[in-house]
Amino acid sequence: IAGYYFYNLYQAIPEMPEFPDFTSDGPKEIIQVHTIIIEEVNGMGKMELVKYQFSDIIQHKEVKEYMLQPDVEVLLKAYGESVACVDFTKIDSTDIKVMGDSVYVTLPYPEICYSKIDHQKSQIVDTKFTSLYADGNQSIAKAYQLAELKLSEAAQEFGIIDSAKSKAQQTLRPILRNLAQKNVILQFDPAPISQPESDTLNVVPQSV
Repeated sequence: IAGYYFYNLYQAIPEMPEFPDFTSDGPKEIIQVHTIIIEEVNGMGKMELVKYQFSDIIQHKEVKEYMLQPDVEVLLKAYGESVACVDFTKIDSTDIKVMGDSVYVTLPYPEICYSKIDHQKSQIVDTKFTSLYADGNQSIAKAYQLAELKLSEAAQEFGIIDSAKSKAQQTLRPILRNLAQKNVILQFDPAPISQPESDTLNVVPQSV
């Protein structure tokens, strides 16, 4: 009888709670509060037609004002791309004319949508005297910035606009012909006034 009594008494004792593991580094839960605001909404009306990919060896030199100051030099191997497109937001009803069994469509002159350096693939080959100046890192950033500006010029020299025109003919004409059930003739607006040409670039495209 005594054994039965103590057995029931043991069963009635609640189990001891487990103590938390204070040595654990992981959080119990993660709480994030986001405040997302739409700053601007832009409609996309540009059709990308062709992409040029480049590699460029850049020798960047900043000549200092005084002879005793050594010139900063940066040698970069940069990779980048330029993309040409047509901006369809510039088309209005006057750009589409139906004459007999043909439809004449005048497209905006192709433009370079963007040019950018691939910083993951690009690399700094060598630097000279950048550590002597407080703005040495800015010299490297400036070299990349100027290289990006040169991409657009190089793309134009290698005919990216003409390639975009050809691609527009190949891509858009069959689509418009099927929609209109007529012969479609694509034309382009005249080229904008060209800017003064820069120095010749020593850049070779890898692929088109």
